[in-house]
Formats: sequence, structure tokens, C-alpha cells
Amino acid sequence: MEPFQVIDFHVVPSTIGAHQATLIWEKPLHAQAIFGYQLFLDNDLIQTRPTNKTHWTLTNLSADQTYQVTIICLDHQGCLLTNTAVTTTFRTKKKKCCVRCYASTLPC
Repeated sequence: MEPFQVIDFHVVPSTIGAHQATLIWEKPLHAQAIFGYQLFLDNDLIQTRPTNKTHWTLTNLSADQTYQVTIICLDHQGCLLTNTAVTTTFRTKKKKCCVRCYASTLPC
């Protein structure tokens, strides 16, 4: 593992729902050189986080879809500290639908 890669980057399984999921990670070995983290959802930048924030909850996801999330570390000038990003992939749960049945009595 490179010294500027986050450690144990993953989705917390119990947080995966139809429309959200929470990501967590540990700081890199040389965290003092890190200014922040950039998170990418399916190759689109979604968030830049400070070094003291090692989690992020994704919201507004589509049910029953697979997502790829990548995290990279930045230095104080906003430059990448490594060419190697850490990626995790997960699938949202199927949307639950509710069906309610009502008993009714029709007049004769």
C-alpha cells in the first residue's frame, strides 16, 4: 500500500438502502501530508472532504443500482498525492413497495 492511500475504504453494509449508503475509511499512513480527500461517484467528483472527516453518506441514489466510489488524497496545493486511487463498489437494495388492502362493505 502506498503511504498516501486511505486504509480500509468501504461501504458500511448495514447502511445500504434503496437510496443511500455510508462510506468510511481510515487516514493514510502519512496523514500529516494530507490536506483532504476527493470522492468520486461513477467518475464524477461529488465531494471534497477535510482530513478530519473520514466518512460520507451518499444520498439520492437509485434503487437496485451498482455504484463505484473512488477516493483520492490531496496535498496542500490540491494536487494528487498518488496516482493510485482506492475504489469500492456496492449495489443499492431494491425499493420496497407497500401494498395496503382495505376491507369494504358495499351497500345492497
